[in-house]
Amino acid sequence: MGWLPQARWKRWLVLTAITGVLFVTLLILLALTLFLLWRDPKVQAWVMVKVMRHQLRQPGQMPPQPRLSPEERPLLSTNATAIRNATELF
Repeated sequence: MGWLPQARWKRWLVLTAITGVLFVTLLILLALTLFLLWRDPKVQAWVMVKVMRHQLRQPGQMPPQPRLSPEERPLLSTNATAIRNATELF
């Protein structure tokens, strides 16, 4: 099998297979743990509080105001009050 003797190839294949099985087992156990934790109302409440705090916090720096050239301005403006259905947009 090339530069490595046959016995060493088998050893590496076995080690790779064991590593793969352990990695898949780890992923399954992690998913199972997250599923079981999510079923606890205390954990759900904690996650929701974290999400709401993240959404309500002030940004560190406000983005700059968009500056459009006079040529670009009419391309982006639409009269949405005159549109009655979705087919008129396309």
